[in-house]
Amino acid sequence: MYKRIGQIDESTGEVLPHTALALITPKRRNGYEHWLAVNQLNFVALAKTPMGEEARKILMALIGYADFYNRVPVSQAFLASELGMAPSHVSRAIKKLVDLGVVHKGNRMGRQHDLSLSIHCGWKGDAETHRNLS
Repeated sequence: MYKRIGQIDESTGEVLPHTALALITPKRRNGYEHWLAVNQLNFVALAKTPMGEEARKILMALIGYADFYNRVPVSQAFLASELGMAPSHVSRAIKKLVDLGVVHKGNRMGRQHDLSLSIHCGWKGDAETHRNLS
């Protein structure tokens, strides 16, 4: 059985040809102020990767402080102070994470490099940009 769906002009009762029905829903909010979409299997792989307690501690902090487009807007000095670690240990842990491909060093900003999480760990940003980077 054929069923025709269309719009009707309320004043004349005429079926309007070539019209479309659109249902527009409000953009869904996730309810979290701080969030990061993660690749779960990558975290299983990281759990099996020998990296040492300091590197794992720094990784968790970098994930926690990740901003849009995976940038991490905190200094190594801040991380050292926040986590009660020596600055040299923070630097060594970040080097280890860079070597593992989990963290990327960007442009130099003052005495240190801009840091960002690998997009294979997780993503904080819009889906279109993530698709273009993947």
